Amino acid sequence: MTCECGLGSHADLAPLYQYLCTELGWPLDSARLTAMQEVNAGKVAELELKRKDAEENLGETEVRDAMLAKAEFLGSVCDREAAGKAYDEVEKKTASGGNRVDLLLSQIRCACVGGREVGRGDAGGEGGGCEE
Repeated sequence: MTCECGLGSHADLAPLYQYLCTELGWPLDSARLTAMQEVNAGKVAELELKRKDAEENLGETEVRDAMLAKAEFLGSVCDREAAGKAYDEVEKKTASGGNRVDLLLSQIRCACVGGREVGRGDAGGEGGGCEE
């Protein structure tokens, strides 16, 4: 299954597909978009179950890792808003400076793909995330 935008069989790129069709005036196949969104919703639900399991049975590191996996997935499918919020949640659970830098770089990558600004709060590093 392929489409004009060249996504081929990448069924999980629903946000990108919708954006490209809107921006470039291509016809949007609503059945295809719905199928793509269902794939994404299934993966997000799976990642949420892993987070819940980590919260109930494992430690803080595993909870953070599960949260990061969700943020990375959302970023990989170009769901900019959801990825930005998910990265912000992970940042609240992150203690080390190196991991915080990794999160900021991931947000910058998200911003570059989606034409967003990455804002930082005060000089102390509070706030942040991808902003429209």
